[in-house]
Amino acid sequence: MKNLKLSIGERVAVNNMLNDLKGGLQTINMGFKVMDKMTIDEKEQKAVEMKQSFSRTGVPQLAWNIKKDKEKEIELSDDQFKLIKEQIQNKSDKNEMEMSDRYLISLAGKMEMGVEEKKEEEKK
Repeated sequence: MKNLKLSIGERVAVNNMLNDLKGGLQTINMGFKVMDKMTIDEKEQKAVEMKQSFSRTGVPQLAWNIKKDKEKEIELSDDQFKLIKEQIQNKSDKNEMEMSDRYLISLAGKMEMGVEEKKEEEKK
């Protein structure tokens, strides 16, 4: 078992990432269980003043008061932890990370995935 303290943004990012999960029945079932653990209940939504709006193209967007965001401890099985880590790594390996993935990147740091910048000497 692994315990991670995750912000609302990190939990939303995990759910968004797992929406694209592909695999067999066991993998998909595990994905649903992880998503259930990332749920932001009504009390939390009110506490952070969460609102849903729509972009000009009709895409739903969540907004909340980051200053009121308190991390929540989430308990994950080793397999669930591994699933999240693999999905982040796959996205990175495919060069599909974007600037908007800042919450996934902060989560990768918490999962000790080595997201630090390389020093100039190491790049040469």
